[in-house]
Amino acid sequence: MKTTLFWASAIGFTLSAHLGWLTYWVLFSRTSARAVENCIEIGTIETIQGEAFKVNQDRKEPLNADSIICAENRLESTPTSSLILRCLADNQTRQLLPGIALNSTELCPVVLRCEDTADPHCGRGGSQIIAQSIPEIITPRNTRLLNPKPTLAWKSVPNASTYTITIEEDIEGEIWKTETQETQLIYDGDIALTPGLSYTLTVKADSGSEVAEERFNILSEEEVSIVEVAIDDSENFNTLLPQLAVYKQYLLRAEAIQLLEKTVNRDAQSSTLYRELGDLYWDVGRIDVAEEAYVQSINIAFEQNDLHAQALGKVRLGELYQIDDKENEAKQQFQNAKELYEEAGALDLSRKVETLLN
Repeated sequence: MKTTLFWASAIGFTLSAHLGWLTYWVLFSRTSARAVENCIEIGTIETIQGEAFKVNQDRKEPLNADSIICAENRLESTPTSSLILRCLADNQTRQLLPGIALNSTELCPVVLRCEDTADPHCGRGGSQIIAQSIPEIITPRNTRLLNPKPTLAWKSVPNASTYTITIEEDIEGEIWKTETQETQLIYDGDIALTPGLSYTLTVKADSGSEVAEERFNILSEEEVSIVEVAIDDSENFNTLLPQLAVYKQYLLRAEAIQLLEKTVNRDAQSSTLYRELGDLYWDVGRIDVAEEAYVQSINIAFEQNDLHAQALGKVRLGELYQIDDKENEAKQQFQNAKELYEEAGALDLSRKVETLLN
């Protein structure tokens, strides 16, 4: 879990204009600063219905049949569109459902050319697949849900042709099991997911023996009523903060991700949104994308010459490195944050960061 030593003042300082305890959440758009000509190709669009896009940093391009997809791309479908992506690594097709946005590497494994790696075991075929054998679950994970028919999504695994998906209820045991060639689907079991109960989602690829496992639960009917009223009331505001505060209070992380995904697509230059995105992914245990979100937050703050936002992003990144046993990197981030606060004249915050260096 994240350390809390620093945040009592820092969060109060940055978010006091929004009732102090409210925070932004956002689904991170994984991007890379690499130029298009250095694209690591991972697949092509086989079929597409409606309008969909690929995003790389500030570039958003419409997709067509035969569009090349790079590892750096993020794929976005509208609520009335969908697409089929054929992956280069395993020649399998995978679908992006309507109204979903995912990093391309969450659908297809990354293939790296042998000349681009020092790995002496790179295969004779001229490439090596960079991916783990466990189909990491993207959603739902460590969250509560409003929707009793949630979207289930996981990362693809090289050489896998099918995935076995199972949902178990804590008391009754297995209630649903299915196989699919896709890396996402909507729960359609005959047994409805019951409000107030907890469930375990497991995903297993046919190419390996290891199983990914995550827990989630459905809000009780009483809580659903309260949340729906609160969300209706929040629509009277010109900001999504009240609605996000409701999601946070009831640990509705999956719904918060879906809502903030749309927000960050409209405001890709918000340091705060990316920083809070890092917090959200940290909360669900996806440390890799949390790191990327913090880095993006810091980069945006640097471009905008926002010293406070740079410092706060560096503190959070430093704390992330601490829990990942990267002490040297953590200290470097804390030292940078301390200097940034001093430059901004925020000496009280600088002293708080200094305690993290000791």
